[in-house]
Parts: sequence; C-alpha cells; structure tokens
Amino acid sequence: MRAGSGQTIDLFSNATGATISGGTGGSGLAGGAGVGNSGTITTLTSNGTIRGGAGGSGLTGGAAGAGIANFGAIKTLTNNGMIFGAGGGNGSSIAGGAGGFGVSNSGKIATLTNSGMIFGGNGGGGFFGGGAGGAGVSNAGAIASLANSGTISGGSGGGADTTGGAGAGVSNSGTITTLTNKGTISGGLGGFTFFSGAGGAGIANSGAVGTLINSGTIVGGAGPGTFVAWGGAGVSNAVGATIGSLDNAAGGTITGGEGGFFAGFSGAGIANSGAIGTLTNSGGISGGAGGPDAGVGGAGVFDAKGATVGSLMNAGGATIRGGHGGAGPTGGTGGPGGAGVLNAQGATITTLSNGARSAGEMGERGSPAARAAWAARAC
Repeated sequence: MRAGSGQTIDLFSNATGATISGGTGGSGLAGGAGVGNSGTITTLTSNGTIRGGAGGSGLTGGAAGAGIANFGAIKTLTNNGMIFGAGGGNGSSIAGGAGGFGVSNSGKIATLTNSGMIFGGNGGGGFFGGGAGGAGVSNAGAIASLANSGTISGGSGGGADTTGGAGAGVSNSGTITTLTNKGTISGGLGGFTFFSGAGGAGIANSGAVGTLINSGTIVGGAGPGTFVAWGGAGVSNAVGATIGSLDNAAGGTITGGEGGFFAGFSGAGIANSGAIGTLTNSGGISGGAGGPDAGVGGAGVFDAKGATVGSLMNAGGATIRGGHGGAGPTGGTGGPGGAGVLNAQGATITTLSNGARSAGEMGERGSPAARAAWAARAC
C-alpha cells in the first residue's frame, strides 16, 4: 500500500489477524515496502502484521523493503502487532543485500508508539560481503515522540567472507525530541563467519536526541564470530551527535553486547563520542562480557577522545559496572575486565557525582590492559 505525494489518509487501520506485505524483488533487485507514505496519514494503527518484501537473490543480493517507509508526514503511528523489515537477497558472486528497516522515517512522525514488536530484517549472505542488518526503527527525519513498551530489535548481519554489521534497535541520524523505553530495545547479531561483523547498538545516535528515558532494557548485539568481533554498545552516541538528557531510571538496564570468541571486544553500556548534556543513572549500566577466549570486557560508560559529558550522576542504589574479561584458554591468559567509567585522554566529564557504586565499579578504573585497549580504540 502506498500514499502518494499530496494525498491524505485520515485513518489507516490494520486489524488483528490481517497482513500487509511488500513484494519480493526480482533477481538482485529491491523488495517493496509493506506501507509506503509520501503524503499525509493522520492516524495509522496496526494490530496485525506489516512486513516488507524480501530482496531478490542474484549475483548481488537486492536490498529488502521496510515494513513501513515514511517520506511524508504521519501524525500518529501506533503498533500493537508486528512490523518486520524483510531479509536481504543473497549474492552468489559478490555481496548480500541489506535487511529492511522495520519502520523507516525520512519525513515527519509526530508520535510513534509501540507495544508490539518491530524487527529489522537480516542481511543477505554473499560470496565476498554479507549484507547489513536493518534497524528496527531508522530515523533520518524528525520524530517528536517515540515511546516503546514492547520490543524493537535490529536484524542480524549476513554471513560471507567479510560479514555484514548488524542493525541497531533504533538508529537516528535525524532528530528525535523524546525517546522513552519501558520495554526492550536490542541490537542485532553481527554476521557469523570466521571474521564476524559487529553487533548492532541498542540505540545508535548520529543525529540529535533531546531526551532519552529508559526504565526497561537496552542491550547491544553480540559479535558472534571467531576472531576479533565487536559487541554493540547499549547506547552509542557518535562524533558530532548530541543527547541533551539521558536518564536511566530505577529498574532500567543498559548493557553492551558480548564480543567474538577469540579476543573479541565487547560493547560499552554507553559509548559516547559526541556530546551528552546530562547522564543520570538510577538503575544499572554495564559493559558487555569479553569474548570467551581472552576477550576484553566493555566499559560501563566510555567517553572517547573529544567527547563531552556535562554531568554524570550515579544515584544511590544504582550501579555502573565494567564487563568481565574473557576466561581465556585452559592454562592460558584471560582478557582484561572493563572500566566502570572510562574517560579517555582528550575527553571531558565536567561533573561526576557518585551516590552509589560503580564497579569496574566506579571506585576502580578497570585493569591497565583494558584501559589501554579502549584508549587505543578511541584514538
């Protein structure tokens, strides 16, 4: 279904048990969106299933379609059912196609509310390169309010000689005024082969988020490959990106993903390379566990070179914890644990207030080996 430019739909309802699907792409071509909008939809409510069309397989796999692709304006989008991005097509000679986004927005959405499930599609397998997994929700436009009490998850990367990175649960390169999570937001798994793709971040921000409030679960995806695969961060804030206020409320958890089997780096709970105005923790923030064979544990909060945090407050009863290092082979050397809070050279935390514990925890700074490894990553 597609609403064209200049057209208006007042009410769009997908009933319980009903299904809307995009078509599968031809050989090497892209699949279609389940719902595409270039006009205006006042109210879109789904209690059923909306899914994109799979990418076509060929020499190079085609990209998959999104469950919902918005290029126009949606005032209210409510999902109580299931929205799926489809899987990318397989590439027999070159690369697999990218997985589709669950919800893709490059226009404007006033309110997006999810109490159901939104999944990004898996990347297609390829001969040389696996396709990237699709984000559960991808925003390159503007969303005034995104509220989740269900599940939002990124798709897994496709397997290949060089595997695809996973999709984030929520990926933002535009503007989200308020993002509230009471459910689960998770990154997808990196593509699995000898050298694995990185796990997806739970929330990956390269744009601007005004307020992020979490009282549920945000977790990065694992990098499940054999060698040096990276786990995704729980929340990743990229260079040049901004988060005005990040509040992990009581009962909320933010966790990095586990690294790959051999010497894999795990993800930080919160990895900041941009600017965060206020970071308040009343719940639990932890780095992911290092890969089983001497992997490096992730930092609870990692502030990279050039990044800034105006205020970091860890409230009474709350915990910021570094991830455990990998055990290592029998009789061999394990991996170092992560820092609770790691502020790299050239990074700035203006005010740090600890009313509780930070184990890595906050009183400790992680092993020298872990600090050196994460510092090298930040440069």
